[in-house]
Amino acid sequence: MTRIWALYTGDNKGSGFWEVESTEYLIGTMFVSGLVNWWVVGPATVRTMKARKALETREAGLGKEKGSVGYGDKGKKDVSPEMRALNVRFGILRGVSSLINLVGMIAMVGYAVSLGGAVEVAWAGK
Repeated sequence: MTRIWALYTGDNKGSGFWEVESTEYLIGTMFVSGLVNWWVVGPATVRTMKARKALETREAGLGKEKGSVGYGDKGKKDVSPEMRALNVRFGILRGVSSLINLVGMIAMVGYAVSLGGAVEVAWAGK
């Protein structure tokens, strides 16, 4: 396993403050976070979104007399417990998706920094 020093300080003893032993961990983190978001969290979010839309359509159709307030109107502030639960689930899934994306982004930045450190080390050796 090769050692790549990110944010290289200039001396050849390897006293960089962030040592990455292997870039495979960073690439693996990017890959796994993308797959988890694509295959697990994404479909669960879409299912919840479709359930919200179906419930919204069903609840908006109730009591639709002339002049009545619809579900999406600002006059109606009461939401059903089912819709409230779906909203909470949707919010949690979106938050988890954002967190997974953030982890993937941090791994991507770490990989870029380690590549930059490797280039600097290679240039310093010439």
